[in-house]
Amino acid sequence: MNLWILMEERPKITVLKQILNKFASNRNYFAFVDNLRVLPVLENGK
Repeated sequence: MNLWILMEERPKITVLKQILNKFASNRNYFAFVDNLRVLPVLENGK
């Protein structure tokens, strides 16, 4: 499953962890967020 989080600016890692934990708890998933990397997806080098 892919979870896309769209934001205008680069979010803080702590904010992303909160979003992931909230998403997991809403879906009754167990999640452990340890190391998190932000990888931008670019189209045509833009």
